[in-house]
Amino acid sequence: MTRTLNAGLMLAAAISASPAMAHNEDMPVTRGAELSAWCKDTAYQYFLQSTDEIYNWRHTTLRKGNLFRVEGRWRVDGDDVEVECTIRAGAEQRFATFRVVGSR
Repeated sequence: MTRTLNAGLMLAAAISASPAMAHNEDMPVTRGAELSAWCKDTAYQYFLQSTDEIYNWRHTTLRKGNLFRVEGRWRVDGDDVEVECTIRAGAEQRFATFRVVGSR
């Protein structure tokens, strides 16, 4: 019984901790992939406010000096909509920027 209870408590703790760990704004961004994941999630949530038809994420991650940049694109209501996210390497995630490029 104790073994099952402990395993259950550990599983519950892991499940409840996962979302907070996945989007921790105080974590420094040290890899382009981290900015890419943040950009994808941020753009998706942005477009979700106005539509349910969001699919086909495509992106390119670039690094120039100490700056990461993600040029991404979602298919939104049948149109390609471009987004751009940037951050200085090593900066905390909360300092990342997001903008829609074009007409959305």
